Amino acid sequence: MITPEYNILSRLPLMQYKIIEHLVKNNEDIWKLLKYPESNALENTALSISEKSELIYPGGGMDADKYRVFMDILSDDSFTQQSSLIRIYPLVILPKDRIRADVTFCIQVLCHSKITQLCNYTNRNVYMFQQIIETLNGSDINGVGLLAFDKMGNPNDRIIADINNNRNYQGYSIYMSTHTSTLKGSC
Repeated sequence: MITPEYNILSRLPLMQYKIIEHLVKNNEDIWKLLKYPESNALENTALSISEKSELIYPGGGMDADKYRVFMDILSDDSFTQQSSLIRIYPLVILPKDRIRADVTFCIQVLCHSKITQLCNYTNRNVYMFQQIIETLNGSDINGVGLLAFDKMGNPNDRIIADINNNRNYQGYSIYMSTHTSTLKGSC
């Protein structure tokens, strides 16, 4: 008999929140780059948990312009200001059986083309991309599992996909997968 507490697929709706929570706790630079559009963004003091929380879109049809972190594919056209954004959403869910699956997340780093340069000629998109890889790749995130580059192809081919729209946002897509199979007990 399969009981609900062992049904790992029931965690799917919470996985993006857990990934964002991991970023909140383990990387300050990403949040500075999301909040501050200036080229000296990294020189600002660390953000508090509540300041970081204010950057996460709560959903519910609210105006998206003041938020920087999204858990779905939100239209870039809703942004009127020059900003940096992150979108995290499940891209592929491949069930193994009734309680386990391989889940691939798409993590997109986007930045308005007018604010891509940081001090010392560093590209904001590239730096955010590097910070996300360093923070998430190989991390065992509670409620998600061990995250790693998507193994369905060559990671280098898929990571460097450019994202553009008519608002001049550019960025990278990072594909990371987890195998939701760690059971805490027997079925």
